[in-house]
Amino acid sequence: MGLVSASTQIRIISALHLAIAYHLIFQPKLLDQQGVVVLLGQAMGIDEVVSFSSAAVRPVSSFLGLLFGFIGCSDLIAASIDGIPFYIHWGGQGMFYLSNSIPYSSGITL
Repeated sequence: MGLVSASTQIRIISALHLAIAYHLIFQPKLLDQQGVVVLLGQAMGIDEVVSFSSAAVRPVSSFLGLLFGFIGCSDLIAASIDGIPFYIHWGGQGMFYLSNSIPYSSGITL
């Protein structure tokens, strides 16, 4: 038996998506200064001059914020479904999420 149920895990991921959306829209500079972002940027060889809060990148970060917000809200609404429709919905969504995350996590370029 797991310590955390599937619906709780989905709600946690939805809250994470909503938090990322908020920061991408309203405080993109905060994400630039995070240690993980700096570490990944240095590992990929990206210059530190690039910033989420610059005027050229601002529309892109806002669009990504809206995208994360939409994904977070839709997952949160879908996680509130009770009974059999919950398992039918997430049974289909799980394969989609898994198939989209494997190429990015394994370094495969499409």
